Amino acid sequence: MKRKLLGFLSISTGVAAIMLGLIVLQRYQPQMAAFTTTVQPPSDPFLNTSIVTPEPVQVASAKRPLESAGTTVKRNMLIRPQPTLTPKIPYMEFNGVSILESPMVMTFQPGCGQKTFNSPEFRVIPWVPDAIDKGEFDISKRTAVAWEHLGYTGLWIHSGMDWLGNPLAAAPLQNYLEKIDGRVKRTPQEFDKNAADCLIGSKVSVQLGEKLLEGKVTAIVRIPASDVETVSTHVMDLVPYLAKTYPESGFDKLKAPELLLYFCGRLLTTETPDYSIPDYSRTRIIVAIDFGT
Repeated sequence: MKRKLLGFLSISTGVAAIMLGLIVLQRYQPQMAAFTTTVQPPSDPFLNTSIVTPEPVQVASAKRPLESAGTTVKRNMLIRPQPTLTPKIPYMEFNGVSILESPMVMTFQPGCGQKTFNSPEFRVIPWVPDAIDKGEFDISKRTAVAWEHLGYTGLWIHSGMDWLGNPLAAAPLQNYLEKIDGRVKRTPQEFDKNAADCLIGSKVSVQLGEKLLEGKVTAIVRIPASDVETVSTHVMDLVPYLAKTYPESGFDKLKAPELLLYFCGRLLTTETPDYSIPDYSRTRIIVAIDFGT
């Protein structure tokens, strides 16, 4: 008998609490804060973790004041502008030619008498917040991801080989910069000298279907393994960061618009291995190309 009585009292108390809550809700009509999340900025796709985790932007409307008996209260709502950021699809163009329209092949002509070399064909896709997560940048897709920053166009581009041993888009350029005659690795000092003497100022041709862009290399920098995490936090201010941090690389002389190739590199001779980092992504190489726009 006592158990039945306690059960009845518990149910009655719960129903009364729900009814009281509904009455309070109907009378005072509290307003909940609205949340708007900013668009995730581009992050270095060669890192396992995102470089920036944006905090939610909280935009709360004013709470409605409680009404006291016999008092009339104006219900003027406080209007606060809500920041809205939408992803910008960067349809990049150079001399009126979009790099997104056709498969791309790049031909480099070093200035030291070496033979020209070509990149394998690849396709450029614009960065959007889920481009990486959806697998559009997987090495099997033969793609490069483009993003805009401060008037410049950047391309995240794969170096090295795919699973079948085929060279990826940046592999010929990577090998030219990192190796002597494609066999022996250079020292970091030899890398910088070869880049400055033979590649900066040299011609680059970009074939986009039936259209051709002619340009030249204007700056090159190699980011050592110790600085990769830091440079990866400067995706949206990449050029001024490189100009300040690596003043001899030529990035201080860049003028938008230019095209930046951003890809992974290997350790060179005399550098101490760090086996906690995958061999294919221990360094970064960034090459600027001017098409005379």
